[in-house]
Amino acid sequence: MILGIPLSLFLVVALQTTSLDQAYEALRERRYDDAVRGFRAALAAGPAKASVHKDLAYTLLKIGENDAARDEFHEAMRLDPADPAPALEYAFLCYESKRQAEARHVFDRIRKEFEGPARATAEQAYENIDRPLREGIARWRKAVELAPGNDSAHEELARLAESRDELALAAEHFEAAMKLRPDRPSLALDLGRVLLAQGEMERAQAVLSTAATSVEPRTAELARELAPMEIAKAPPQAPPAAVLAATAKQMGMASYHKSYLLDAQRYFEQAHAEDPSDTEVMLKLGQIHNLLGQDEAALKWFGRARKAPDPEIRKEATRAWSNLRGQYGRILTTAWAYPVYSSRWNALFLYGQAKTEFRFRKLPFRPYLSARIMGDLGLSKGEDPVIPGGMFGPVPLSERAVIPAVGITAPLGRGLAAWAEAGEAIRYSSGAGARLTPDYRGGVYFSRGWGSHLTSPEGGWFAELDVDGVYLSRYEHDMLAVVQNRIGYTSPPIAGLAGFQWQVLLHTNFNADARGQYWANFVEIGPGYRFRWDWMPRSLYFGAMTLAGNYTVMEGNPRGPRYRDFRVGLWYAITR
Repeated sequence: MILGIPLSLFLVVALQTTSLDQAYEALRERRYDDAVRGFRAALAAGPAKASVHKDLAYTLLKIGENDAARDEFHEAMRLDPADPAPALEYAFLCYESKRQAEARHVFDRIRKEFEGPARATAEQAYENIDRPLREGIARWRKAVELAPGNDSAHEELARLAESRDELALAAEHFEAAMKLRPDRPSLALDLGRVLLAQGEMERAQAVLSTAATSVEPRTAELARELAPMEIAKAPPQAPPAAVLAATAKQMGMASYHKSYLLDAQRYFEQAHAEDPSDTEVMLKLGQIHNLLGQDEAALKWFGRARKAPDPEIRKEATRAWSNLRGQYGRILTTAWAYPVYSSRWNALFLYGQAKTEFRFRKLPFRPYLSARIMGDLGLSKGEDPVIPGGMFGPVPLSERAVIPAVGITAPLGRGLAAWAEAGEAIRYSSGAGARLTPDYRGGVYFSRGWGSHLTSPEGGWFAELDVDGVYLSRYEHDMLAVVQNRIGYTSPPIAGLAGFQWQVLLHTNFNADARGQYWANFVEIGPGYRFRWDWMPRSLYFGAMTLAGNYTVMEGNPRGPRYRDFRVGLWYAITR
């Protein structure tokens, strides 16, 4: 005994405390793998604590272990149901990992049980999941009314209804689909599952008896898992010749559409061995690996499928490959350009950057090579477009310079990253200032979007937030803070106009700096409009905005406190 505490309990508490101390020290030093080991050792050594599970989950997010983080948030939520934070994180991660039904249930609980920001966040997230289900149910109800003999329409309606917990509606239409397609025993499995959820045990038993004798091994296996013991003992029926005649690709498609991903993977791998040139099979293998969380394997298959002769397969594979390439490519090259006309300065400006990143998994940062351009197309009547008379001299809007540099960037998770670079500004036109000037810059940035973006298949509300904190050596070693908010509505693509899609939005921008220079301290607000067509690259769009601005620092300002500006331009980015 030590001070009345049993020795075994004292040793457990001491071991847990030591492990936690080591974990938090590793976390402060950004040794995330060591921190994970420390948190897990602490949890193994003593009683589970919600706070430790939560800190472990956030650490796992930093190293990209999202599925493991989701499970830790779930445990923290179970241990401390009064804390909405882990419940929200768990729900968001469920949604990201294709577990939308679970995400919807958790968001629903949070919005009903909590107040304040957690409730507002959960309300919006719940609506983002529930609205497509409501709208889909309405559409498929109309489809069923127009074509009551269409088994696929009944099935789609039933699946959406089940996802929305409208079990009576789901049972009704699974049963209708089953009657129209008695050759598909998997529909009996679906109906039996819904009946069990409703508590209709006798009807469920009768329906699952059919599914348990299916010639489809996976259907029969799942039916036996759901069904009472006497059903589980039923022998499978002899397979008809039509089923034996199905190709591996056909079996893969059937399993994929029923979400039997491991079966589908096995069939598609067999189909690929039989026909290595079938790019549709490659695309499906990429999608399956992606759904299973095996993104590096998915990247390989999408890379093969994006060379398909079929334009639809090529388009889908390229989109998926591009999305994953940014996460798993060893060498990643990105380039963006933003040419924009400003009525305030009566000039056309060009901003852009090309950057090649080198990614090493064991490093917490990524080295890169970069080349920036900040210029104009000579619409400033031969003079450098500058804001004269700043506290530290003229401040260029167009530096007429190319800035090659080397740098590092460190992703910190969830849209947050830090970066730093060293380069040389090379002026490409005559004018004030040296031809070559050292350029050192760095900072942190946060970027996040919510809702329906400009390439979303469905319209809806959206919001975007970009926050930058930047150090610039060539601006008298100044620190700038830039916040840009956009909120608005996205239209669905208009099929009759080549997939034309638009956004109306409201811009609110805030700028400030550490030295209090007037040109860097202002607020702007105004409406904007963006649009694109479906035939365009996904990262290309046109836009216009009308902004009313107000300087918040007037010392040294040769202009008035207010201004207006109409800007029109385009944005384009590419990743290789």
